[in-house]
Amino acid sequence: MNNDTETQNEDEITLLDLFTILLRYRKLIASISLVFIISTIAGFFIYPVYKYNKDMDITRRQKRGIMWLEVAQRAQPFVSQQLDSFILHPDIIYDSLYVAGMKRFNNNGVKISLDDNNKTTVMHLIDLFWIRNLDLNGNILVPKGKEYNKIFSVKKIDEGSVFEVILKDNDPEMLKKFMESIYKLCSVRVEENMRINAQAIVSNYERLMGLPNVSEPVKFMLESYFSTYVYLKDFLDGKEVIVKLVGEPVFVEELVSISLTRAKYLKTCIMIVFTGFFLSVMLAFVLNAIRNIKSDEEAMKKIHDALGNSGSK
Repeated sequence: MNNDTETQNEDEITLLDLFTILLRYRKLIASISLVFIISTIAGFFIYPVYKYNKDMDITRRQKRGIMWLEVAQRAQPFVSQQLDSFILHPDIIYDSLYVAGMKRFNNNGVKISLDDNNKTTVMHLIDLFWIRNLDLNGNILVPKGKEYNKIFSVKKIDEGSVFEVILKDNDPEMLKKFMESIYKLCSVRVEENMRINAQAIVSNYERLMGLPNVSEPVKFMLESYFSTYVYLKDFLDGKEVIVKLVGEPVFVEELVSISLTRAKYLKTCIMIVFTGFFLSVMLAFVLNAIRNIKSDEEAMKKIHDALGNSGSK
């Protein structure tokens, strides 16, 4: 019972000591906290405006090229992969940038010229930065929910078969040529993928159609798949377009919102205020510890002895 009482008294004394320290240095804590609060309020009105003007200066010249693509509905059963898997190939993206006239790949602090000598390196960087969304250390480059910050992106629109391709750059002419090039190169890759299935189906259909005597089930099958045969035959003859543009590519200016900039900075303001308060409390405890040491003759003697020894060495 006595031990419990003593422990409770020690806890009460400890809490009282802590409270006393805070009271003793209340002016210091309040002053430092006030400085942080005033600085944060001033920063809330100054920094977002500065950031807004800086971003506007950068993005005023930057355009966003947007293109929508889809595989023709009739062709989809004969293409073995989703459209984005064809677009998101480093070689297709590199070749599209090269054809579009981009001179230098510039992303995440890396600048390297687009020429044949650097093709392998640039393709690796495209795969890392633009496709896998990783930096050079393997960390996530653009956090989830902020995909709009990506320089290049490909995403599916809702639950349909349309895919959106986006690239940001300062040169609108380069963006236009890039969209044209990636559309053509992607179309070729999709058609190559589909051609194998189409050739097999057309070949088997024509073989069955050429038999002298066929059963009724086979006749029914030939009749049922006749339109598919005609479609695939036209595709092999170059009469069908497999990858289609949904509308025309558009090119818009990047917009920066000062209210959004302030909203983002508000979280930082709150963190700064709490940090200031925490630092002021920590400083109060440090000063109190120094005060206690100064009032302790034995501790001061040890410190003087230690200083004397270090000075004699």
